[in-house]
Amino acid sequence: MIFDKIMFVFNTKCIYMKKLKYLPHFHKTLSLPALLKNVRKQFDKIPQNKVEGSVKLPEISLSDVLLSGLSIFNFKFPSLLQYDKQRNEPKIKANLTPLFGIKQTICDTQMRVRLDDVAPHLLRASSTEIHKILQKNRVLDSFHYLDKQLLFSVDGTTYFQSDKVSCPCCNIKKKKNGTIEYSHQALVCSIVHPDKKQVFPFFHEAIHKKEGETKNDCEQNAAKRFLPELRKVYPHQKITLLEASLFATAPHLKLLKSLNFNYIIAAKPGNHSFLFSQFGQAYTDHETEALEWTKGEGTLIGYRFINDLPLNHSNQNTRVNFIEHWEVPSKGPYKGQRKTFTYITNH
Repeated sequence: MIFDKIMFVFNTKCIYMKKLKYLPHFHKTLSLPALLKNVRKQFDKIPQNKVEGSVKLPEISLSDVLLSGLSIFNFKFPSLLQYDKQRNEPKIKANLTPLFGIKQTICDTQMRVRLDDVAPHLLRASSTEIHKILQKNRVLDSFHYLDKQLLFSVDGTTYFQSDKVSCPCCNIKKKKNGTIEYSHQALVCSIVHPDKKQVFPFFHEAIHKKEGETKNDCEQNAAKRFLPELRKVYPHQKITLLEASLFATAPHLKLLKSLNFNYIIAAKPGNHSFLFSQFGQAYTDHETEALEWTKGEGTLIGYRFINDLPLNHSNQNTRVNFIEHWEVPSKGPYKGQRKTFTYITNH
C-alpha cells in the first residue's frame, strides 16, 4: 500500500513536469506576459486619431502600434528598418502575437506616422501601472537602502540634436562660432541600488519649449513638473533623490522638502564657492569628522563631513550637510591619483 502511494505521487509528478516542459508556468502578475497584458490595458485607453479624410479608425489599432514599438526594444533591434525586415520572420512573429498580443504588425513608415501623433504624457499610465504592481508585490523591498528608502537617480539627457533639423518646440542654443543648435532633452529617472545591476526606469519629463513659447525649457523647470508626479505614484514611500550639481539650489531644495524627499546632490567648487569656503574653514578649525581606510586591493578610501552648513551667501537659512569623498587607486590608469567627489545631503 505504501509503495503504491509512493508510485502514484511519483507518476503524478512526472506527468506534471512533462506538462511544464511544454506549458511553462508564468507568475500571475510579475511575468513578462502578465506585465505586457497590463501595459496593453493602458494603451487601449489612449484615444485613436481617425484616418485622414475619413471617419473610420485605422485598421491596425494604436495598441498594436505602441506594443510593436515596445517590442523593438525588447528584441534589441538596432533600428526601425531592421525591425521592418524581420517582423514577419517565424521566430519573431511567434513572439509578437502570443507574448505582446500584437494582432497585426506594422511597417516602419506607418509606425513613424502613427507614433508621431501620440503625446508622450499619454504613455505615463502604462509605466505607472507597472510601478504599482511592483509596490503591491513587494518587489522593491530588496532595493531598500538607507533605512528602507528607495534611491531614485534623476538626470537630464539629450535625445535629439541637430543644426539643420528643427521644430517649433526645439530648445535653441547659439554656439560661439555662430551655429544654431536645436535639441530636445528629457529628465529621466530610475530606481537604483549600489549593490545591484538591475534598475527600474520611471517615466520621463520632456524638456522642450511648449507651443507658442519663446524661452527655452530647462531641467530645473522639468523637475518642478516631474517630482510632484513621482510623489503621486509613491505617496508613502521614503525616497532619496540622487541628482547632479545643477540641482544644488535653494529653490530646488525647498521643493524637495515640500514633497518630503531626501537628497544626495553633487556639489562643485565652481558653483558653490561660499559653501566650499565654509567647509574649508570648518576643516581648519578641526570641526569636520573624517575616516579613511584601504580596500582589499589597496585602494585608499576616505570621507570627510560636517553637518549644518549654509548653502550659499544669499540663502544662509538653507542648511545642508556636506560630504567630501576621495579615492586613490592602487592600480590601473589612475594609479596613485586622488579623485575627489563632493556632495550635499539632508541625511
